[in-house]
Amino acid sequence: MRKIKRRLIARYITKKDFLRYRKQMREDGLILELTEEGYEWRVGNYVTTNKSVAEVWGMTADQLRRFVNWAIEEDWWKE
Repeated sequence: MRKIKRRLIARYITKKDFLRYRKQMREDGLILELTEEGYEWRVGNYVTTNKSVAEVWGMTADQLRRFVNWAIEEDWWKE
């Protein structure tokens, strides 16, 4: 299990970090899926929440929101 470092102020996540997160999330079986209502996170056949994803990956809600926006714009599904 990864140790999460707690900080008073969240550090800025760069696009290089986004690429690393995308690769690691895919390796862990976490999938970002677009739906008619927006998007959802899936692990196998299970839907998980943004809060859970952010907590496991050590992101704040705002960092995760930026990551999701980037993933959709940059096409999460391409290599």
